[in-house]
Amino acid sequence: MSEVLEVTREDLPAGSDTVIEKVGTVTVGRSKACTWYTAGGGTKSSVTISNKGKYTLTLVISGAPDQVRDDEGRQLNGIWKLPPQSKKKSEDPRIMAFADFEGRTVRILNNSAESTDAEVIAHTPH
Repeated sequence: MSEVLEVTREDLPAGSDTVIEKVGTVTVGRSKACTWYTAGGGTKSSVTISNKGKYTLTLVISGAPDQVRDDEGRQLNGIWKLPPQSKKKSEDPRIMAFADFEGRTVRILNNSAESTDAEVIAHTPH
């Protein structure tokens, strides 16, 4: 992965930020972002991000603690490229992480060149 970029609300066009308050599922379109407010205090949270379009999905993820890794051991913060959906649902590319997000605010920006959507499913126990 490339360098980690910090994405703030000021970097985004007005009205482009969808919010998840601990638990939710949202679709994030091209040039849009999602802000996920996690819980702290040793609570484990999960996030799954999938490509729901027919083009490569480019994401910028920031705000997660550095120790948070996906299910393959890669740091969650950074630039991600997910290929389009396959014909077999079990082979669809996705990013999955289950960790203590320490109450941080995680931002997920869809920075794709083509019009393709990301599905973000986030869960933090109350």
